[in-house]
Amino acid sequence: MDEAIARYPHEHRRSAAMPLLHLWQEHFGFISDNAVLWIAEKLGLQPINILELVTFYPMFREQPAGKTHIRLCRTLSCAMAGSFELMENLCTTFGIQRPLEDAGTHNPISVSPDGNYSVEFVECLASCHTAPVCVVGEELRENVDANSIADLLKERRSPDRPRGNGGLETAAPWKSFPHPLEHRLIYKNIGHPDWTTDIDCYLRDGGYEQLKQALTLSREDIVNKVKNSGLRGRGGAGFSCGLKWSFIKPDEKRPVYLICNADESEPGTFKDRYIIHEDPHQLLEGMLISCYALNARTAYIYVRGEFHEGAKILERAIEEARTHNFLGKNVLGSRFDVEVYVHRGAGAYICGEETGLIESLEGKRGYPRIKPPYFPAVLGLYMCPTIVNNVETLCAVKHIIAMGGTEYARLGRPNNTGTRVVCVSGDVQRPGYFEIEVGAVTMGQLIYDMAGGLRPGRKLKAVIPGGSSAKVLRADERFKLRQRQTDDRAGDVDR
Repeated sequence: MDEAIARYPHEHRRSAAMPLLHLWQEHFGFISDNAVLWIAEKLGLQPINILELVTFYPMFREQPAGKTHIRLCRTLSCAMAGSFELMENLCTTFGIQRPLEDAGTHNPISVSPDGNYSVEFVECLASCHTAPVCVVGEELRENVDANSIADLLKERRSPDRPRGNGGLETAAPWKSFPHPLEHRLIYKNIGHPDWTTDIDCYLRDGGYEQLKQALTLSREDIVNKVKNSGLRGRGGAGFSCGLKWSFIKPDEKRPVYLICNADESEPGTFKDRYIIHEDPHQLLEGMLISCYALNARTAYIYVRGEFHEGAKILERAIEEARTHNFLGKNVLGSRFDVEVYVHRGAGAYICGEETGLIESLEGKRGYPRIKPPYFPAVLGLYMCPTIVNNVETLCAVKHIIAMGGTEYARLGRPNNTGTRVVCVSGDVQRPGYFEIEVGAVTMGQLIYDMAGGLRPGRKLKAVIPGGSSAKVLRADERFKLRQRQTDDRAGDVDR
């Protein structure tokens, strides 16, 4: 408990509320009234400050679950793959009576009469291409057979990956070879059967060389490289990364914070999961370069609560990097100090929005702030200048330092450069992830070539090109693509 509290400034101990709630629930199974009182007293808060978190974040529960708790995804890809049928079969097998959806109950967990099992519908678990998926205890199960409940309950690690020096393996299926239309940069090592998460493997591949290079440059030079690269945020908004960084004053007197947004909860999105699970040191190196460029001495990785194993992998990677002096005091003799901490969310979709994430990191409900005046680069975490970047964005920084901003900008299209990791799920033959050069692959190539086309007997009716807020594109529809030109004028292109 004290170690978790020490990760945050003493005057902002409230930030430790969610970590303490996670620790309590992992030990006792649920959050009792005594837990609320104890944690509040420990942090010098009022009990209502803790209770409001328990009632807001879906992962915290006020009643005991079964000895084996199963969280089953019900969002689009899993629903299409049979998650509702799976829930019915689980309830029948365990003798569970689930309340009707409109019964007005606020307890989503249903427990078997003998107390051995409990089930719960949850939102996207970020493994849409292996639908249907569920979490048994804290272990992800993929491609679940709705008619084989006994197989679901067997203890196993899925799948069996080689592990070097005790490294943790990914919880997701892997493939060895990229598609010919891919341009692997960030995903260069993802899916390689001989690639492990430990730092020795990363160093053998040239890991942390870009950090060493960055430490020889001025902060202004690094920011300019990122600006010249044309890198845009990979979290959805597409804002210029270099421009965002330039909002931080070089002579800023307040503490500057960097936050990695790893709260990947948009239905249909699972790209960041693979980076976290298979190449955590790439993310760390990108973050450390970014911290140096911004003069940020503290960084937080806000990882979604459902990534239980992913959080462990990141924690291990941080400690490995510390032993090699890539973070901590006087990084590689540069006189630059930086600390990186993992902060787990608790199932709130809204925390993917940057100001909602900041509120959550401060130990509050994840309600978005009003902009203006609360632009994070001016008034962010603890009302200090804060940069919030996505996992994929921060990984790209490492490659920009390696290639140079101008060379990176040659990838993609003017004003929309680099590569993008796209995720395909639903009724296709080969659902999965693909890293492509921006603008180099059409929707038809992605669906019919890279993803193998539709499954037998299926007809393409529509595509959702983004998250839940995206326009649904009908297969019989003509639409116009709004694209930006180099002079920032927009033009319409028929598709």
